[in-house]
Amino acid sequence: MRKHAIAAIMVLASIANPALAGPNGSLDLFANQINADGTAGAVDFTACGAPVTVLFDGSLGRLSFSMYTRLAGASAGGIAGAECYLEGLETGLPPGWTVNVVYAPGATHVGDLVRPHMSGIDTFRRDTITWSVTSPADPNCQGGVNSGNSTGLVFVARVDLTSPSGQGTTFTAQNHYVQVVPGGPITSPAFPCPFILQCNSPIYTPFCVTGGAFIINPSPAGRCTVDLASTTWSTVKGLYR
Repeated sequence: MRKHAIAAIMVLASIANPALAGPNGSLDLFANQINADGTAGAVDFTACGAPVTVLFDGSLGRLSFSMYTRLAGASAGGIAGAECYLEGLETGLPPGWTVNVVYAPGATHVGDLVRPHMSGIDTFRRDTITWSVTSPADPNCQGGVNSGNSTGLVFVARVDLTSPSGQGTTFTAQNHYVQVVPGGPITSPAFPCPFILQCNSPIYTPFCVTGGAFIINPSPAGRCTVDLASTTWSTVKGLYR
């Protein structure tokens, strides 16, 4: 059940030894094309950066990118959820720009992926995104054998950035980075990392994964590309400063 997956997050402190990040998958960010009407279009799985798209005679600026789990190792059989935060959207955006998150169909979340939020007197920067999964054979096990997904990539969420109406693309900064980072404060000292949850209900074993990055207005324009055909789980050109 979904509530069990979320509850599993709360008992991570009892788990002593995290798996090494990388071999068990990654949470990567890919550019979405922007349609002529301003909506988010197809995902470009070769691009981990994009310029702002200017629309309607310069009156609107738009940019979208999507977060996917790249399945590997412990996550190869599918996932029931993920926990992380996207660093880089709290500050550095032009005045008035909005940030909206669209989650994968059927997913629920606890927290906020892009903004700090309060719980009691504490400030949190994390989001726990889960699907209702009862076993590895459940079709809701994302990327699992019965999910109908054989790509090795699982859509988690999309982030849409939009300029104030009529103000066009005031986003002139180059090489603005957005990074997938651990939730803060971390759920458990054993998992100081972005992590995924296996579909092994009711345990939902967590495993560390690596967090990718996205460049808004990359300079030079082609500096951020991804080789999905690589034998490694992630090959990025020009992504890190």
